[in-house]
Amino acid sequence: MAHALVKKEFAPLNVKRVRRLWKEEKLGRIKRFRKKRTGSVLPLAPSAPNEVWCLDFCYDTCLNRTKLKILTIIDEFTRECLALEVGTTFRSLKVQQTLARLFSQRGAPK
Repeated sequence: MAHALVKKEFAPLNVKRVRRLWKEEKLGRIKRFRKKRTGSVLPLAPSAPNEVWCLDFCYDTCLNRTKLKILTIIDEFTRECLALEVGTTFRSLKVQQTLARLFSQRGAPK
């Protein structure tokens, strides 16, 4: 902004030089505007067990450079690990089978 104001008066003026002079003179900081959060609502914390489950993939590598994928399913309220499935590949069918097994054991989350 300062460069735009003085560049007409001092033609061969560099942006870096204006910034350096601005700091040397200890002039006020230029305020940057933050984007306002729109659309999405922050999720509420669960209030009871079996209300919200988290599903995530973790990745690791073995000594023989084989890549491992770990499917973790956790109950948000109790922080209990409901399932850990390890494999080199995960097809969507295996994820569906794991969730179906958990639904039959514990019921679906609310």
